[in-house]
Parts: sequence; C-alpha cells; structure tokens
Amino acid sequence: MKRLKNRIWLLAILLFVGFTTCIYAPFEMYLNNADSFWFDITHFWWIPLVCGGFAMLAGAMLGCFFKGKILLAYEGALFGFGFAAYIQGNFLNLDVGLMDGTQILWENYQGRFLWNGAVWCLCIFLCPFLMVKVKEKAEKSIGYGACMLTAMQAVALIALLAPNLLRLGQADNIGYLSERDVYHVNREENILVFVLDMFDDVYLDEILKLEPELAKELDGFTQYTNITGNYSTTQYSILSLASGKYCFNETGWMEWRKEIGEERLYLDEFRDNGFEVGIYLQEEFVPDRLKKQASNYEEAPLRINHYKDFTIDLYRLVTCRYFPDFVKPYMWMDGSELERWKEPDSEYGVWSTENFDFHDGLNENGVTADLKKRQIKLIHLNGSHPPYNMDEYCNRTWAGEVTPVQCGRGALRILQKYMEELKREGVYDQTSIIITADHGYYYAGVLTNPALLIKGKGERGELRYSDVPVSQSDLPATMLDLGNLECDGYGTSIYNVGEHEERHRKFYQYYLKQKGPNGNCRLIEYEIDDASNEYESFHLTDVEYTWDGKKQQHSPGCKLCQAGGPTQQQLEEYTPPRVVHEQQNGEY
Repeated sequence: MKRLKNRIWLLAILLFVGFTTCIYAPFEMYLNNADSFWFDITHFWWIPLVCGGFAMLAGAMLGCFFKGKILLAYEGALFGFGFAAYIQGNFLNLDVGLMDGTQILWENYQGRFLWNGAVWCLCIFLCPFLMVKVKEKAEKSIGYGACMLTAMQAVALIALLAPNLLRLGQADNIGYLSERDVYHVNREENILVFVLDMFDDVYLDEILKLEPELAKELDGFTQYTNITGNYSTTQYSILSLASGKYCFNETGWMEWRKEIGEERLYLDEFRDNGFEVGIYLQEEFVPDRLKKQASNYEEAPLRINHYKDFTIDLYRLVTCRYFPDFVKPYMWMDGSELERWKEPDSEYGVWSTENFDFHDGLNENGVTADLKKRQIKLIHLNGSHPPYNMDEYCNRTWAGEVTPVQCGRGALRILQKYMEELKREGVYDQTSIIITADHGYYYAGVLTNPALLIKGKGERGELRYSDVPVSQSDLPATMLDLGNLECDGYGTSIYNVGEHEERHRKFYQYYLKQKGPNGNCRLIEYEIDDASNEYESFHLTDVEYTWDGKKQQHSPGCKLCQAGGPTQQQLEEYTPPRVVHEQQNGEY
C-alpha cells in the first residue's frame, strides 16, 4: 500500500495520458464526425476502453521499476507527452483538408512541422526537468493538473455523447449485391454470363495454342475471333454491359449511372418475362434501380469484420490529429481505409470478384438446380487482372510469379468446374453460357479486345470458330436472343450478324490519368475495320469527348494524317495514337 501511495500521482498521470490518447481521442473524433462513418458507436465502444486500460496498465508496470529521480522524470515525460497530445488535438491540429484521396503537398508545411515539433519537445523535456528540480511541489502540481484535465475531457465526452444517445444501435441497414444463389440454377433454362476482368482475346488464343485439347473440353462453344470491346477499362465497360448503353460524358459519372438506371433496359425484358436476374458485379458500376431489383440484392445491418485491422486504422486517425504534425505524412489516410472492415451482418456476404472466393465457394457448395424461376446471371470475376496471384491450376501464388495468361487459364478452369457441375445436375443442355471480359489488356492507351465464347441452349461438340465482325455492344441483344425474347431496340444479336456485313464498330479509349473531378475520363473514338480486330484495324475517327462532355473534332489539317498517319515504329511503341497525332502537331 505504501508503494502504491508513493505512486498515486503516477496513476493520476497515467489515467490522464491513457484517457486522452486512447479513450477520449477516438470517441471525440467519431462523435464530432458521426455522419461520415458507416459504423455506430455500439460497434466499437469497447475498443478504446480496452486499449486505454492496457496502455495504463503497461505504464504502471513500467513505473514499478523506477524510484527517486528516475520515477519523477518518468512521470514528467508522461505528463508532457499527454499534455502535448491534449493541446495538439484541441488547439494545434493542422487542417490540410478532407481525407478524400486528394494529394497533399506536405513540402508546403515544413516550417509548420519544425515549430510544432519544437512545442512537443518543450512539453516532453520541460516537465521532467521541473519534476526533478522542484520535486514534490512539481509532482503535486502536475498530478492535480492531470486530474483536472482528465475531468474536463470526461465532461466534454459526456456532452458529445448526449446528442448521439438516440442513435445508439440504430445504424442504417446497407443494401448490397450479395453472393446469394450464385451456385444455384433452374432446371428449365439458364443464361450465365461470366465476365472475366481483363481476359484479353490474345490471352484466350495463347491458351488454346498451349492446350489444343481444350477445344474438346469447351463443349458446345463458339469462339468469336473478331470481337471488339466498347471501352478500355472497367469503369465504363461494366456499366455499359449491365445497361446496354454508351456514355459520352454527357453528365458526371454518378449522374450518368443514375439516369440510365431510370430508363427501360434489356434486363427489364428478362424480368418481365419470368426470369430472375442475378447481378454479381461490382456494385459501384451498377445503377441503383438494377441493383435493388436483382435477385441477389440484400439489406442487412453492418458489422466490423476485422477488429484488429479496424483498431489499427482507428488509431491511425487518432495519430493524425493528436500527434505531432510531422507524423501526418506517414499516417495520412485517403478516407477509404475504415470502409474495408465493414461487412453485412447476414448469412450472405457481399459479392466478391476474387477468383479464389468463387472457387472456394464452388468447391464447397457445388451447383444445385433448385431455383423455381428461369435464371439470367451476370457474374464478374477477376480473370486476368492484376495482381496475378493464381496459376493455371487455380493455386494461390505470389503476385508476379505467374503471367496474365496463366492467371486467365486458372479463371477459365474455374468456369470449367462450374460447367461440370451443370452437367452433373443434368442442366448443361438447358443452359446458355457466355464467357467474355469487360475489356482486354489495358496499359497506357494500348488498343485491345475482350475474349468471347458463347454456347447456346442445347449446343454440344468441339469448339467452333467464327470471324464475323461482332462487338461487345451486341451482347445485350444476344442475351435476349438466347432467352427467345424480342431484341429489337437493344442492338443486334450476334446470331444475326452476317459474315461480310458492314458494321462500323466503335471503340472508346480513355486515359485514367486524364480523369476529371466528376469521375469522367477523356474518351477517344475509334472505328474498327470489319475484316479483323487486330491493332492495325483501329482507326481514329474525328471525334473525342472531354471529361466535361465537350465533343471535339480532330483537326482536318493534321500534319500526321496528311503525311500518311502513324509509322509502324510508333504503333509498335504502343504510344496512344491520339497522342502521336497531337505530338506531331505540337498540341500535346
């Protein structure tokens, strides 16, 4: 007891430091910004209490080893640290804007870092100096000060908590596209559309060259070797595939998604004709109306799925506000970190495009033909997209150890497993299957195409090939055709394209580094020759669309065009053709 009594001020100081940095700080940051977070205080209230308790206990245990001047210096350093954190969080915090991913020019704050660091050094070193020099009077003064500051923060915390009491336990449900029924089909009719991210037409050709026996295993399929995409990356491609619409930057990205969701779309035809529509896509690319009408749409409260990682990110926020300014560049967050640790409190998880998640679920559940309604499912998987962490046998690898072709082969093997399950259930002949990609390989403006394999209902036999000029924009009408539904008004079914038909296929390239604040990218229009989808068949039209929706014409006086166009060397260097034109005209 005497030993404890001799350390009563140490306990008061530890209570102040632990309460300030571990308890008050996270609660204060949350309660002042509750509308910005997805989680309710009931999700995490115990985390600061546990962390604060452990911090105080660790400090007390360490203090048991000190006595005399060393104990006084220890108490002074603790109080100095706690006091510096208190004034930093309440009075000295550097406001550099919202954590929304905007790049911060930290070099503009070097002077601030110096004087702010000096304040911290003064607090941490002056308090131990006074404790050792003035001893008992300083210890009592600092102890009483610690108690007073702790009490002040406790009252402030209660005042912050009071307006939020009515919200406790009332966090809104989240609506999301779930994994429900992805392994369940109907006995009479199914249309399955597998979208393998970045599964390039060239990758499929390479796989078939390496494994010619695969042609027999792709039972009933036709490979369309002259396919062109709509867009160059996922942002526009998935939304275009889900809606059957093109975007020309008429409005901002989010507004465009909302507007097309209010129109009648090809998936509505399926729903009105007795099909259930399962949408297993990244939901940020799906219009809200389509999402809410999907058969796998769920609403559920949220929960934290990784408490350790959530706690680390929570205290990263604390560090950014309550610690010296010079640590901000190392702890700064883009605002999305805490989003990673949310999941619905439901038996059905959020749909994941991760190949391994789908493969594990398939191995665990198999495929069951027990759904009452006819089915159409749009299923987006990782395919050949980085990180290349799956080999051709579906084994997990380190990123970079395999090629995109091997990764694509692994994804295709998963789909073969799914098809084997359909055969086992006796519904393969009742199922139409499309295997494609949202886009081909993408890098700095390279012009590429998605792969396309289609098996109609009842089709069997070794892989066939077709070189008719088709486009990704033909897929909505093709799906309707596969379901024996009217496809007029939704484009042209691939089955209605003639072998030598003149198509005028369009492709829209864009550059992620030229994205506007409204989420749009600069779109550059190409037309592709009907004869093939080779790189040389892409030709610039005279049209492009700026991110803010301005339609621009290519200069009729282009020096490069007058000289015969890009050279073969320029094409082989994969410099985006529009950039080549601009460089030659001195406009880039």
